[in-house]
Amino acid sequence: MAFARHLDTASEGMIRFLLGRKAHAIIEQAFAKPEHELSYENVVLAESRQEIVGMASGFLGSERGQGSEPVRRAAGWHVPRLYAASLLLMGLLRFIDRVPPNDFYLQAVAVDDAQRGSGIGSRLLDAMEDRARARGAERFVLDVAVKNTGARRLYERRGMREVARSPRVLFMRDTNVVRMAKEL
Repeated sequence: MAFARHLDTASEGMIRFLLGRKAHAIIEQAFAKPEHELSYENVVLAESRQEIVGMASGFLGSERGQGSEPVRRAAGWHVPRLYAASLLLMGLLRFIDRVPPNDFYLQAVAVDDAQRGSGIGSRLLDAMEDRARARGAERFVLDVAVKNTGARRLYERRGMREVARSPRVLFMRDTNVVRMAKEL
């Protein structure tokens, strides 16, 4: 359940909102299947004292769009919130889904609160950048909430720059994100 918990933390609770109370079990089941965005193949876990304390997940833009089917199969039931949210968040989702094939997209990074500031996040980012280079990516890209100024400063210190902003979702404050990128 560590991957699902960290993925939900990185998405600020959106995973649990979209998939309901069984979200972590659904994500873990999808995680175990290969060849899609949420697969174990695209994840780096950080461990301390035999406990998972952080994770990062990313993939090449050419692999985008392969994550939803394993989640639907794992859910085994119709997810009405997912469809309703998709309609409401359509502009934001379209923005997030636009990842050029040769970009490596950092989908999520999360570190347990007690471990923040200890360098784990930086080591996870280093590992994902190394993975991006090994896979031949031209750029390392991610989306971060506009309101998450601390993370944005961290990414800027690592050489990333803002390249685009998503539209704001109607009737929902603080929903837009910044796309940041770094040439590799």
